[in-house]
Amino acid sequence: MGICNPENLNTNQKEILELKEENRILREEIRTSRKAAEITADLVVKQFEETEEILYRFQIANALRKAVLDSAMQIAIIAADKKGFVIVFNRGAEKLLGYRSDEVVGRLTYDAFHLKSELDLLRDELISSSGKQLDGLGVFFEYARNGNLKERECTYIRKNGTRLSVILSVNELVDSDGTASGFLCIASDISEIKRSEEALRESEKKYRMLVNNLPNVVCRAHMDSSIEFFDDKIEVLTGYKKEEFIQGRLKWYDIVLEEDLPYVKEKFMEALATDKSYVRQYRIKTKNGKMIWIEDGAQIVCNEKGEVEFITGAFLDITERKKAEEALRKSEEKYRSILEAMEEGYFELSISGNMTFFNRALCDMVGSSPRELLGSNYRSFLDVKTADRLFRFFNRVYETGEHASETDYEIARKDGSKRFFELSVYPLKDHEGGFIGFRGISRDMTERMTAENERNRLEDQLHQAQKLESIGTLAGGVAHDFNNILMALQGNATLVQLQTEKDHPNQERLENIMALIKTGSDITRRILGFAKGAKYNIETSDLNDVVKNSTNMFARTKKEITIHEKYERELSTVDVDRGQIAQVLLNLYVNAADAMPEGGDLYIENRNIVLNRELKTAYEALQDRYVRVSITDTGTGMDEATKQRIFEPFFSTKERGRGTGLGLSSVYGIIKRQGGFIHVSSEKGKGTTFELYFRFQEGSSVYCRLKVQLLMLRPKVLKQSFWLTMRV
Repeated sequence: MGICNPENLNTNQKEILELKEENRILREEIRTSRKAAEITADLVVKQFEETEEILYRFQIANALRKAVLDSAMQIAIIAADKKGFVIVFNRGAEKLLGYRSDEVVGRLTYDAFHLKSELDLLRDELISSSGKQLDGLGVFFEYARNGNLKERECTYIRKNGTRLSVILSVNELVDSDGTASGFLCIASDISEIKRSEEALRESEKKYRMLVNNLPNVVCRAHMDSSIEFFDDKIEVLTGYKKEEFIQGRLKWYDIVLEEDLPYVKEKFMEALATDKSYVRQYRIKTKNGKMIWIEDGAQIVCNEKGEVEFITGAFLDITERKKAEEALRKSEEKYRSILEAMEEGYFELSISGNMTFFNRALCDMVGSSPRELLGSNYRSFLDVKTADRLFRFFNRVYETGEHASETDYEIARKDGSKRFFELSVYPLKDHEGGFIGFRGISRDMTERMTAENERNRLEDQLHQAQKLESIGTLAGGVAHDFNNILMALQGNATLVQLQTEKDHPNQERLENIMALIKTGSDITRRILGFAKGAKYNIETSDLNDVVKNSTNMFARTKKEITIHEKYERELSTVDVDRGQIAQVLLNLYVNAADAMPEGGDLYIENRNIVLNRELKTAYEALQDRYVRVSITDTGTGMDEATKQRIFEPFFSTKERGRGTGLGLSSVYGIIKRQGGFIHVSSEKGKGTTFELYFRFQEGSSVYCRLKVQLLMLRPKVLKQSFWLTMRV
């Protein structure tokens, strides 16, 4: 088929050809449109997908932004657009101001959050600095643009009308093209901080008032004595400004006296090594050159490594106290010296009876050291009976509140000796008048009681001696009269005997009379020997020999008695009548044997002694040195009444007919006439001791003999002569 020429086609064919061409063009257009539609659809899908992704990302970003904003629960974030409508109001803002987000977003409510007075103040400040006339939200836009509102303290008004303090900062919101689109406010609630600050200010105020009212100077320092803090009183104390210390121009050790500085540092090092606290007393020199005493108490604060971080403490001026203590010390020294100089014992007791104070004299009295006595109870050095008696005494003082005195308290010393005391006790009270114990004075009465007892004993001995002297004088007179009668009887009996034949029955009776006269004469001679002395053959003798001879003689007759002898080798010689002394010893031995009927022990001792004052006074001894013969038995002993009468003539404890009672009276007379004396000690059931004292100087006795001759005239002249021995 060839190509048709349009001119050769008929009308129908031309129409068909035109329709075909139109159809071709239409199909071509349809294909093109479809293709374009497909391309457009692809573009639309792609754009939609991109838009969806952007939207997704925006949603995520928006959700993230919202999550971030809402997570700031303690911070209020509020954003406004350039027209002032709120576009952001986070949960922190909801919590802070009490509004819901939907109540605020999209509204011009920002002014409701602020006090008008504060907005006016911000406006005035802005006008003053920039000269611009602004009002309302324009103030915030201007501050946001200039960046001049950073962390300013403001007051917000909550929905319920309450107010709270916030820290507010305002920042400008800028679009991507750099144009301002609004502002962002960030507010933090500082109400608690404000309350805490107010409480802190109040606390600091109270603390400062307390510190300023304290007498102490409070400080905080460091180990090198540099000062971090001082209160104002340091200026009054030292005269230096506190800034001089705080700024480091002056350290504390700079004003401590040089001689006290080693002690101050030593106390610090001791505290550092122990409980990290100390109290020191030392002297400082003030700015005007005055020396004052201070008491420094502090606590050392260390870190975990043990390094000193700081020292906190306080200083107190104790100068007046030191002066008072010095005055008190001097007073106490004076008081103590007076107490120590006292012979009486001074003591103070607590209510429970423990020793709290005493002087040296009391220690000496009870025989204990001050360390042993301090804190001890008075019962510790008393027997039970005396302690109970003293308890009643103290109780009487406690109940009456008045002082009391008593005597004759016995105390057993540590060495076993016993002392007797007189007590005067007073109630001890505190400054309020409350009873807190006892104070008293103790006087040692032992020597006085001993002296009184000795004086009583000496008085008894004097009375005894005077009685014996009187008895001796009486006995001597009676003996003389009796002797004269005997001499007359002898004379008459002799005459009768001469005139009577030897084988006369009366001759025997006359001899009996003469024998009785001789016995009577012997008795009178012994009485005269007791009373006025007899004829003594005085010679210088060794009493060891005299005593040994008499003892040996007695020992042979009394085998049941054990004799213990002790003789001093260098015994001084004495001037005595050996025969008379032998008679004295035998008399004493016989008496000792009578006191020990079942046997026993007899102790004999000779020694040189020096008399003590009591014996010398008691027996009016003329010298100090004597020879003593001591005879001690373990017999029945004597009571005091018997001992007072043993030297009386004719006194005897033996049964009638067993003794004349002249033995001990003869002993007394012989010893006394030879310049000595006798001391007797005895206790019922515990034996007896006779102590014979002899002077070892030559005596001054002179004796003479007179011959007396009787001349009888009836019935013839008879002569009768006899000798009288007299002491002149």
